[in-house]
Amino acid sequence: MKVRYLNAPAGSGKSFQAISTHAVRMALDGERVLVAMPTKELIGQAMADLGGYGVQAEQIVANAETAAGERSVVSRLVRTLRQPDSSGQIVLITHEGLKMLQYSGQLDWHLIIDEALQVHASFDPIIDEDVMTLANACSRTSCPWSGLTEFTLSKDPRQTIEFPEKVSERTQVHKLAWTLSAKHTNVYVPDSSIAALHSSDPGNRKFIAFSMVRPKLVEPFKSVLILSANFENSLIHNLWSIIGVKFVEDTELASCLRFREHDGSRATILYVMDRPWSSAKQGRLFTDNDELTVHDAIVRKVSEHFGNMPFLWVANAVHKNNLFPSNPNAQRLPNVSHGLNHFQDFTNVVFLPALNPSPVELAYFKKLGLTEEQVKTGRFYESAYQSVMRCSLRSQNDTRPVQIIVVDRATADHLHQLLPGSSINKLGWLNDEQSTQKKPGRPQKHSSNAEKQAAYRSRKNALSDHESFVADSNKIILDDSGYCSSRYENYINTNIENVTNVFWGSQFQSRTAKIATHLFLCDSVNDFVAQLKEMSLEKVGGKEDRYLISPAYFNPREGVETQKGKQNIEFLRGIWLDNDGGGIPPEAVSNLFPELQMAIFNSYNSTKANPRYRVFIPTTTVFGPQTHDTVINEIWSRFHRAGYEADTLDQCEDGRRFHGFDRSKKPAASLFYLPSQAADPYGNIFLEFDDGHRKPLEPKDWIRKYHRGPEILTEKVLGDQVDPSVDWAKVEATKVAWRNSPKTPGSGNGNFFKLGLKLQLAGLSWAEIEVHLRQEAIFARNPMERHRQIPSIISSLKIYTMDQKTRKAA
Repeated sequence: MKVRYLNAPAGSGKSFQAISTHAVRMALDGERVLVAMPTKELIGQAMADLGGYGVQAEQIVANAETAAGERSVVSRLVRTLRQPDSSGQIVLITHEGLKMLQYSGQLDWHLIIDEALQVHASFDPIIDEDVMTLANACSRTSCPWSGLTEFTLSKDPRQTIEFPEKVSERTQVHKLAWTLSAKHTNVYVPDSSIAALHSSDPGNRKFIAFSMVRPKLVEPFKSVLILSANFENSLIHNLWSIIGVKFVEDTELASCLRFREHDGSRATILYVMDRPWSSAKQGRLFTDNDELTVHDAIVRKVSEHFGNMPFLWVANAVHKNNLFPSNPNAQRLPNVSHGLNHFQDFTNVVFLPALNPSPVELAYFKKLGLTEEQVKTGRFYESAYQSVMRCSLRSQNDTRPVQIIVVDRATADHLHQLLPGSSINKLGWLNDEQSTQKKPGRPQKHSSNAEKQAAYRSRKNALSDHESFVADSNKIILDDSGYCSSRYENYINTNIENVTNVFWGSQFQSRTAKIATHLFLCDSVNDFVAQLKEMSLEKVGGKEDRYLISPAYFNPREGVETQKGKQNIEFLRGIWLDNDGGGIPPEAVSNLFPELQMAIFNSYNSTKANPRYRVFIPTTTVFGPQTHDTVINEIWSRFHRAGYEADTLDQCEDGRRFHGFDRSKKPAASLFYLPSQAADPYGNIFLEFDDGHRKPLEPKDWIRKYHRGPEILTEKVLGDQVDPSVDWAKVEATKVAWRNSPKTPGSGNGNFFKLGLKLQLAGLSWAEIEVHLRQEAIFARNPMERHRQIPSIISSLKIYTMDQKTRKAA
C-alpha cells in the first residue's frame, strides 16, 4: 500500500497548499475529497477559507458531546461517502471521526489527513467489575510479538458495560471498550495485564493495553495524502512502515511551500536540567526541608523570569489553568495545538509536560520494532516542537527575538536541530545534584552473588508466552534418525493444541513488511481453501495491491537480526509453489502428485495463453524449516523425473523442458501473493483436487522416505551424452567421503567448505554446487548451520576462482 505525504515545517503553508489549492482543484475537476483535521477549531478555519472558492464544502462533526452525537457523526459520514451529493465535493471531519469510520470495500473519494494521525493509544484502568466484564467478553488471539495477546470485542460495547450518555463522563474503560470494537484497530494486552485480571495483589490491579490503528482504515480511498511537519519522526510513519506501508513524498506539492527549513537565528532555547524529565521527577521535593516539588520550583522560576511579559505555556493535563496566577499575560496552549495560527503575537514559550513512555509501554514499542529514541521523538519531542511553533517563529518575516524554555537538555537539543541557527543555554535554576545527569548504571539490587545468580536462574526459567505456547504445542526438534547417521527433524505429534492446530499462514501487507498483520486460523483445510476461493473472486488494481501470505509462523526474537527470515521461523503449515508460466500446465501438476490434496489458482498476471498460477498443498500438521527443504527438494525431483528438468529458461538449450516454477520461492521464509482475479479475465483459474484418495501431505512420512534428499542435477545431459566437463566419479566419491567423515565439534564449517571446493574442482558450476551442498547438509552434525553457511561458501569459491585466474595470468 502506498501513501503520499507532504513533509513541511510548521507555518510553511502545507495545509493551504494541500486543502485550499490541491483539494479545491480536485473538487473543481469533479473529484470527491475527505479531509481529516485534528480539531473542530481547525475545521472551522478551513471552512471559512473554502467559502470563497466556489466548491461544495461540508463539515461532519458532533453537535453535542453525547453518544447520540457520536452515532450521528458515524452514520452521516458513511451515508455521505456512499451517497455523495455531487461529483465535486469536499467534506471535513476530525481525526477521531475518521478513526470511527466502519467501512470496507472501495470508495470514490480521496483522503487528505492534515497533521499526522495518532495511531497509538495506551490504557491503564484500575481492574474493577467493568474491566473484568469487558475482558471476559473479548476473544483472544496470538499475535506476532511474544508476550502480547490481541483482544477483540465483537459486539457493541454498550451491550457489554454501561455507558454514560455524556462523552465527558466516560472513563478509560469506556474508551478502551470502543477501541476494542473498532474495525480497523488492534488492541494488544501484555501478559502481565492478563495475569493481573486474576491477581489478588492490590498493587497489581491495573489492566494495561495498547492499541494501534491499522492501515486498513485508509485502504478504501482512491488516494491518501498526509500533511505533517517532520513526518518521518511520527509514530504513524514508523509503525505503518513496519507493517508494510510505503510512504512516498509528494515533491510537487512540496515545491509550492513558502519555505522548507526554519530560520532559527532569532530563537534562544533555554533548559533547566541535563537529566531527562519525567513524571516521577515532577513530584519530587525540591529540597529535603521543603514541601515544594521540583515542578513547583520550576514554575516559580518561570514566573520570576518573565515577570508580567506575555508567554505561552504547556503542562500535563493534571495541572490546572492557574499555574501562573500572578501573570495575566500567561496563556495556556491546548495540548493538541497543531495548525493553530492565532498565537503568533507571542515571542515566549514554556514547555513543561513530561510525556515519556512507561517502561511497559516502551517494552511494547520495542517488541514492535521501534527504538527508544524513535518512541521518545514521536511521543514527546515532536509535541514540544508543535507547541513551540505556535509562536512568532511560524512567520519567516517576523524579526523579534524568541525565548523557548524547556525542562531537559534532550528536548532542547531536538528543537535546536529543527531550528538551524538557534542558540542553546542552560538556566542556573537548580543545583548540580538536581540538574546534572547521573552516571549510567543502577543501584545494586542483590546483596550477594548467590542471590544474583538465583535471580538470574529465576528469570531464565520464566518462559515467555510465545515460548510456552510453542512448548505446549507441536514440538519440532533435531534428533538422530534411526536408520542413518544424519541428524534430521522428527516429530512428536502429541499435545496438538492452540494455534498449531488451526494455523494456515501469516499475512503481510507487502514484501518489505517486517511483521505479519494477520494470522490465518481455520478449523480445517476446507475452511482455509474456502477463504482462498473467496479471495480469488475479488478484483484488485494490480499485483502490488494484494496482501501476501507466508506458510511460516515467525518469531521476531531477540538476538536475530531479521524479523521474518529463516531463523525467525517457529513452524510452517502447508507447501506453496509459484509458477511463472510457460511450463507444466496446472492440471498436469496434480497428476505428478496423485496422492496429495491441493488447490491451484491464478496469479494476477495469468492469461489464457500463458497461465500463471500458485499451488497450495495442505499438510496434516506444522513442521520446521528443515522438513520444508526436504519436501520442496522432493517436489523439484519429481518435476525432473517427469521430464521437466530445466529449472531456468537458459537450461532449455540442451533440450530440457522448463517446469516454470520459481526456484527463488523455494526457501521456507518465502512470501506468496494471495488469490485475486487476474488482469485478463480469461486467465482466471481455481482448481481443487480433493477427491477421496487424495490426502494432505504428511510431513513425517516424507521425512522418513526422503530424508537423504533427492539427487538433483547429478548429471548434465546433452542428448544421450554425459557432460565431459564434469568428473561424476569424483563428485560421487567426494560426497561419500563427506557423509562418512567424523562429525566432530568445531570441524563442520571447514569440512563443508572443503566439500564445496572439491565439487568445484570436479567440474560442477556454482549453481550445481549450491544444489549439492543443500542436499549434503543433512549429513552434517548441525544441518541448519550448514544451510546458513552455503551463500558464504559460494561467494568464497567465486573469489577463489578469480584468484586462480589472476595467478595463471601472472
